[in-house]
Order: sequence, then C-alpha cells, then structure tokens
Amino acid sequence: MRDLASRLKQVRGKRSAKEFAALMGCSMQTVYRYEWGERLPDERFLQEVAEKTGVSLDWLKGEDLDQLSPVEKSPRKKISLSARQYCSELETRLDKAERKVETLEDERRELAAENRRLYQEKEMLLREKEAMLRENGSLREKIARLEGDLARTPSLFDEHHATRPSEESASHSDV
Repeated sequence: MRDLASRLKQVRGKRSAKEFAALMGCSMQTVYRYEWGERLPDERFLQEVAEKTGVSLDWLKGEDLDQLSPVEKSPRKKISLSARQYCSELETRLDKAERKVETLEDERRELAAENRRLYQEKEMLLREKEAMLRENGSLREKIARLEGDLARTPSLFDEHHATRPSEESASHSDV
C-alpha cells in the first residue's frame, strides 16, 4: 500500500492536491488519504488516474516491476493497452452499457404502462363529464318547465287573485 501511495504522489508531481483532486473529480482530502496510505483507491479511480495522467495502470498498481517511473506525464497521450487489457476494458464498458439499456428499457415499460393507465383514466373522466352534461341539460329543462308552470299558477298573495264567493264565506264563518 505504501508503494501505491508513493506512486500516486509521484504521479501528482508538482500539481497541488487541489488541482489533482479537481482533475480526478474527488476531494483534496481523498487525494491526501490515498497518498498517506490511509485509504486504498478502488480500481475505477486508478483507471482514471492512468487515463488522465498518461501513466501505465500496471506501473501504478505495482504490477510492472521493470519500470521504475511513469511512462508518460502528458495527460494528452493515450496509453497503449495490451490486447487482453483492451478486451477487458471493452467488456466492462459493454456490461455497463447493457445494464444501462436494461434500466432504460424497464423505465420505458413502466412509463408506457403509466401512460396507458392515464389514458384510460382520461377516457373514463370524459365519459363521466358527458353524462354529467346530459344530466345538467335535463335538469335545466325541468327547471324551465317548472318555472313556466309557476308563472301560469296564480300566487296566494297576488292581489289580482280571484277568489270564489263560496270560499270567502267559508273563510268568514270559521272566524
């Protein structure tokens, strides 16, 4: 672990921890912990260091014992990978892409099901609305008929309401 920590320090070179952390997309504290040997970086982090700094991943991990220093310090040059490493990297990327496609397909299926459910709900609401509009129309017709009947019926309090004489005498005799 000390060898990895010292190699990470060597790769960082004259860059500040802040600059190196920004390049790697992590915090300065993470960089320091790796360099001090307090934490061990994962494979993904080491792969990013190799890609972004131009050093050999094998050298960085201590697997290339023939080499004592980084191959390149230029982040612009690509590292030539062995056929086995290249195939392994492609397989890893393919696996990630397949998982992402599966996830997207699952999400698409869920969205399609939700879309069908919402469409059915919308159709049901439209049918309910049509039924309510028909009911509203028939109620308006009934109200209009009742108002017409009411207009034709004389009111008890109407001054022009004619009463029959027999009704008047019956009402006076009760008193």
